[in-house]
Amino acid sequence: MSLVERVTALEQVIIQQNTHRLDRLEQSAIEADKRLTRLENLAERAENRLDRLEKAVAENTQAIKQLGQRVDHLEVKVDRLEVKVEQNTQAIEKLEVKVEQNTQAIEKLEVKVDQLDQKMTDGFKQLSNQIANLGSRWGVQNESIWRQTIATLLEKSYGVTVKRLDLGTDEIDVLVSNGDHILIEITSRFHSRDVVKVVRKRQLYTDQVQAPTRFIIAAAAIHSKVTQQLMGLGFEVIESDED
Repeated sequence: MSLVERVTALEQVIIQQNTHRLDRLEQSAIEADKRLTRLENLAERAENRLDRLEKAVAENTQAIKQLGQRVDHLEVKVDRLEVKVEQNTQAIEKLEVKVEQNTQAIEKLEVKVDQLDQKMTDGFKQLSNQIANLGSRWGVQNESIWRQTIATLLEKSYGVTVKRLDLGTDEIDVLVSNGDHILIEITSRFHSRDVVKVVRKRQLYTDQVQAPTRFIIAAAAIHSKVTQQLMGLGFEVIESDED
């Protein structure tokens, strides 16, 4: 092989080698571009994530600030509430003392009322016996005298007023004491037929005024069976010890 041919062959080998190298370089460049593109995309996504993260941090910071302000406000409200609770506790304790005092006063008043009630009942009994004795002694059992005598002695002895109330079809004696409405049927003689009358009077008074606290029947003469019947109907009977 001549020298020219050898040089030519060498040139071809070199050219082929360079061509292969260029191809590899171009392929490497393409891959480098792809990697660079991927890196740029990753960098862009990272920047976006960083922006979102910074925005979220800013929002969280603002939310934490607002939450702190709310906590401060709530602490102030809690402090005020604690003061009010303490004041209410003291007020309740004072009220409990007053309630206890009022309870004691009511108990004392109830004792006095019971004593007055017993005194009035005993007085009715005594008056009934006195009037019955007068009637037995002098033969006087006048209805009007009996009623007027009982009413007058009640007013003078106990400081209460006995009023005659017209219920339309009937009349009834009423005694009002400490807010209690006490109906009184004052009669010299009470018969079994009179039971229906007092039941009607009680209902009329309930309809026209209010339900009476008590309904007392003061009679100089009444049969024991009638007394039992009246007591079974809720009436109180004060009668003479005389048969």
